[in-house]
Amino acid sequence: MAIPLEALDKAIRAVDGFDVKWETATFGALDLLPDNPSDEQIQKALQDDGDLFRKLFWDIPAVQAAVDHFTGSTLSYLKEEDDLFSRIRMTPLVTVEYNFTRQLTTNNQTIAATQTGQKIPDLSNINLVLEKGFSGATAPELTINAGGTWFNSRDPANPNRGSVRDYRASLQLEVPLREIVNIGRPTLSFSGQFLGLINEPLGQPVTINGVTIDRRGNMGLFQTKVSIPIKDSGIKIPISFTYAKRTELVKEHNARGNIGITFDLDTLFSRAQ
Repeated sequence: MAIPLEALDKAIRAVDGFDVKWETATFGALDLLPDNPSDEQIQKALQDDGDLFRKLFWDIPAVQAAVDHFTGSTLSYLKEEDDLFSRIRMTPLVTVEYNFTRQLTTNNQTIAATQTGQKIPDLSNINLVLEKGFSGATAPELTINAGGTWFNSRDPANPNRGSVRDYRASLQLEVPLREIVNIGRPTLSFSGQFLGLINEPLGQPVTINGVTIDRRGNMGLFQTKVSIPIKDSGIKIPISFTYAKRTELVKEHNARGNIGITFDLDTLFSRAQ
């Protein structure tokens, strides 16, 4: 990018009267601004400088050629940047995580057994995470998570208890929608969770959607949501629908649609910098 910029600068400085007609006039107009200029005053000064630049230099062939070169190089750079990010987004990312939980039985341990004299076994957990994007500025992004937890030891007093405590899987798909003028780009997401609780948790609680589960069996949770931004305010309005196999996983008496508002402070802070 340095070569097109240098060519443009060289073409402008080669114009007869550049120092007096442009440089001196521009700095003189800026010097006339008050100590604490308003946004309107700064905007007018810059607009006047732009009008003067166009009047003095725009019709000069060497300047136009340098501007065309600079514009073409910028568009080429942006295209290469988009292609690079698209290839990165399309590359699958696989993460494997292993956790070991030692469930102590000291007086300071908060985990309690459900039966007198019951031994709380240590736990092992493995998670597999797959992240995959697709090409295009509005391409969806897919995240798949699967894992399981098992007991590291068997209880001689309960030989019928298996070693697997639970296994679970979750999926989330986010799809950017077409941008709405003066509003922003909504996002449509689909997410689902499945949990199979094979044995009594014994110690560390098992949760899904923030709800502690102690009844064995299979359970699932599905949600679809549309998040609508409000311009650049950082406010997003989510409209969602949730369905669960067990009613305790949905925190209402009946499954129904919910409308809420989220506020993203990062958007405001990024604009303030």
